[in-house]
Amino acid sequence: MMDIKYKGWNKHQPTTGQKLIQKNINHPILPFREARSITTIKGRDLAWRYLLKALPKHHGENCHSCKEEESSMHIFFECKSIKQNIDSIYQKVCKDSNNTYHGPWSEKVLGKLLTPFSSNLIGAIMESIWYRRNQIKFNDNTTIITENQIIHKIKKARDAEWDRTRKIVEKQLRQELRCTDNRESINRTASIKRRHEKFSHNWNSKLMTINIPEHFIPYCSYNTNYS
Repeated sequence: MMDIKYKGWNKHQPTTGQKLIQKNINHPILPFREARSITTIKGRDLAWRYLLKALPKHHGENCHSCKEEESSMHIFFECKSIKQNIDSIYQKVCKDSNNTYHGPWSEKVLGKLLTPFSSNLIGAIMESIWYRRNQIKFNDNTTIITENQIIHKIKKARDAEWDRTRKIVEKQLRQELRCTDNRESINRTASIKRRHEKFSHNWNSKLMTINIPEHFIPYCSYNTNYS
């Protein structure tokens, strides 16, 4: 019955983007490895689906915001109804957080997933764009993407990462207190400091900081201020 009504229904017809992936998995606009630095589940899922050209949408439909043909690139990077606003938010958050602005907002930013902060900023923006698109399409509800929404999403990712880091450091501190070998104690102290430095490098900025517990302070160097 399927063969009669839908000829070739069981044969996969790859899209243009999927053909590109099949030909060259290391193409510069397909940063699969770098996308792992997006720690929020929704943001990382959207980035992966975009890169794989596997967003849950119908091909050939028109955008409900600007009425142009809707494609994956159009949704996130080309829709005139949001492009200017998104680029303004992206530029301002980059400036306020001392991160390099790799604008204007376009597909090229996916090649700039360099740090957890910048990656989660891009992931947060993509998540907000997708939410807005679905609200307009399915609920006829026009929503506005704001800077505060984006920062809130990044802070949630930062807090989750700090919680993981804090638990690891607490465990290392307990191990250091029980340590009797001087050389091993020095190595553990150095390991704790490196973990602090890594977190500070990845997340700390003028835009957002964390109040560090007092018993962590002796293990922090001058460039790992959290508040």
